Amino acid sequence: TLNEINGTAAVALYARAMLYAASDYSNKNGARDWEEAAAAAALAISEAEEAGFTLTPAADYSKNFLTQQTTNENLWTYSVQKNDTDINFSSLMAYPQSGSDSGSSGVCPTQNFVDRIDGDGTAFSLMSEWGLMHDILNQYIVGNVYARAGYNFGFSVKEKAAGDDYMRLKSDGYFVLTPGYSLIAQKRIYPSAWFQIRPYASIGIEYDVFGAPDFAKYKFAVADDFTKYDIDIDPLWANIGGGVELLSARGIQFGIDYRYQYNDAIQLHNIKVSGSYRF
Repeated sequence: TLNEINGTAAVALYARAMLYAASDYSNKNGARDWEEAAAAAALAISEAEEAGFTLTPAADYSKNFLTQQTTNENLWTYSVQKNDTDINFSSLMAYPQSGSDSGSSGVCPTQNFVDRIDGDGTAFSLMSEWGLMHDILNQYIVGNVYARAGYNFGFSVKEKAAGDDYMRLKSDGYFVLTPGYSLIAQKRIYPSAWFQIRPYASIGIEYDVFGAPDFAKYKFAVADDFTKYDIDIDPLWANIGGGVELLSARGIQFGIDYRYQYNDAIQLHNIKVSGSYRF
């Protein structure tokens, strides 16, 4: 039926839930769980056939997604898009739905499941940054042409769901080469002849000649092997930020910097705290 669930759809949803419960991630009773899942699936098939549901012929397969709202292959459906030329819908054999202007997905986790996922990760790199600054407005505005180069040893992320291992994500090491340009507005304040405070704000762009791994690898808790997937990140970044430095002719130097960096796919918040001692 359209929009409202019926008995056939309810039995089918029950069969899917039993299949998930029997899977390696959730199985508690071994073969018994699989036997119960098989029985639930057999009941769902029998109920669907008795109610008149059947597979759509191969020649009309696209009708499951276009030109009409439902077919006898779908047990529970609703429209997610409609315009002058077609009607798209998605099967509701999973909950909740994730819809978009161009389609939808029927296999999505519930929000309470997502909320239970947490994790942590590590990444280590060696970087060097070289720049050439030039005055634009009496040291109140300066430009900085720079390049950052080094090596990132890769990242490793572990996620848990309700305290149990859920997923691992990692990458191999990769080289980094990122040229960039920034404009910096700054003010030098001299509380004494030996000490200055330098607040500043910046805006700039960067381009990753080398800046991200070509691929990463992931596996879920029950998997033995990692699966590789390609990474394609826009190499052009924009950034904006600011900070303050406390400088002295001799003694401790201190600074804190915040930078918001983004492109069409990723947003990064970077906070850097620095310190040194001048003899």
